[in-house]
Amino acid sequence: MSKASDSLPVILAVTGASGSIYGQRLLRALAERSVPIGLVLSDSGCGVWRHELAAESPHPRVHLDALLSTHDAGATILPATPSFNSRPSSLDEANDTVLAGVLDHLRVAGDLTTRWQGEA
Repeated sequence: MSKASDSLPVILAVTGASGSIYGQRLLRALAERSVPIGLVLSDSGCGVWRHELAAESPHPRVHLDALLSTHDAGATILPATPSFNSRPSSLDEANDTVLAGVLDHLRVAGDLTTRWQGEA
């Protein structure tokens, strides 16, 4: 993992899709680690930020096609799927398992959650 001073800026975009709770917590986690951040909020993103909505699941074909096209264009898709292997005791702890994966991907050191030590 890199030090914050070695980190490239992270652009965090909240566009209105559900998951703003992750955006808020990730913003806080990156700021606590002095990672440079650019925050982009659409009008609907601001609304969702205030009033979190439930995610649509399972994903309809049009969303899957959009994800695949985005991936093919070079984006990384990191689904906000909490891990329950570490037996989180609160919703915040479950959310932090998602954010720990994001920090890992960004190569930013983090201690948001206890790592699961069990077998795969």
